[in-house]
Amino acid sequence: MGLDIEILEVSNENYSSLSSFINGLGDEQNSFRYFRSRGQEALKNHLFTCLVLKNQTPVGYGHLDQENDIVWLGIVIKQEYQGLGFGKKIMQVLIDKGEAMGVRVIQLSVDNDNINALGLYKKHGFKIITQKEEYSILRRQSERVSKFRKTGISTLAFRGKSREEITSLAKKNNWLIEFSSSFPHLNDMEEFFVNANIRRLAHNYFPAPNEPFVLNLASLNKTIRERSIRHCFKGLEISSKAGAPCFSAHAGFCIDPDPKQLGKRLDVNIPIDREENWQLFVESVRIIVDKAKELGMSFYIENNVTADFNLRDDGEEVLFCSRDKEMISLYNEINSDGFGLLLDTAHLKVSSLALEFDINEAMEKLKPYIKYLHHSDNDGRRDTNESIDASYWFLPWMKEFENSIHILEVNNIGEDQIKKQLMLLNTNDKRENTYL
Repeated sequence: MGLDIEILEVSNENYSSLSSFINGLGDEQNSFRYFRSRGQEALKNHLFTCLVLKNQTPVGYGHLDQENDIVWLGIVIKQEYQGLGFGKKIMQVLIDKGEAMGVRVIQLSVDNDNINALGLYKKHGFKIITQKEEYSILRRQSERVSKFRKTGISTLAFRGKSREEITSLAKKNNWLIEFSSSFPHLNDMEEFFVNANIRRLAHNYFPAPNEPFVLNLASLNKTIRERSIRHCFKGLEISSKAGAPCFSAHAGFCIDPDPKQLGKRLDVNIPIDREENWQLFVESVRIIVDKAKELGMSFYIENNVTADFNLRDDGEEVLFCSRDKEMISLYNEINSDGFGLLLDTAHLKVSSLALEFDINEAMEKLKPYIKYLHHSDNDGRRDTNESIDASYWFLPWMKEFENSIHILEVNNIGEDQIKKQLMLLNTNDKRENTYL
């Protein structure tokens, strides 16, 4: 059935259209009671809210409402438009939107005497899980959440753009966004991240602390180490509230540089006790993984980058997890299903040259432990977050990581460039490509 309709996504900016629609409902309110005790503030928990328009006139409404760990679906069609296919259309829109966001389970509540609605829901795969005298709760388990939906972009790519501009682009293109250290400290950033109506992840220095510091989970300085752990706790907590599956941070190291030194030549030729730093690092990660498991999440550690200008004169390394052997050792010592490795492919490229190991041999050993990847390129000498192209060294490995999270972490590129590079990643791991 062809329907001449338009789907209008509802936000706080155009809430008046939704308000007018709700106020115009008649007997439909007997079965759709969602807004009786709710106002505009309800939208902050919605993953998606929309109106169905026919000839610019609202005839139906739908939402995906996240409450704790449950995503609830709600719809209503004006009485005079029921039975014409609008309910079927909006159900499919909501189901497709949920799958695009990575939602695996959707629930809804329906009155038992609403026979037409029950039939509609069952046709779309919903099954009764709870049946009361007056109403039932139905659940739909997605048989597929497409793997390509785990491919996204770091906020590093949007330098100079506001968080509002970034989320607007993400909504337009249905992008997953990894929020990282590209933002300064903002008092309301945690609230913004939790309430952003896009698929999102938090990484490392996000949210930026009020007082800059170098996150070091291996520090001998107890204050720095405990502050680093608390920062990761915060990242996990806001990620949990946002519905993200994980939080990630960089591996620790044996020195405590000033924040301004990061990415530059470090003063590495100082006395260190690498074994003591390592034990503190493992202990810190265990504490964070325990917190992650409490929240039903995972915690990932990213490999460091050792460049030739940061090598000690005695050959000892000050950064942990630049080599495959140490990354695997960390994984085995933590030994938890709530832990995994985040592989930054550009870091590994630089480290392999500075530390003189074969990058493909390292990948062969690392592949069972990698759950998350950052993608960018460089000249092998310094981590510069350059764009990737068909010559990108990691492309042949993509097919090994179909179930991993993939983040394009390139510096300051435009919308068209992002689409081309995402297409390159999606094509080379045999995922369905939605960026054409």
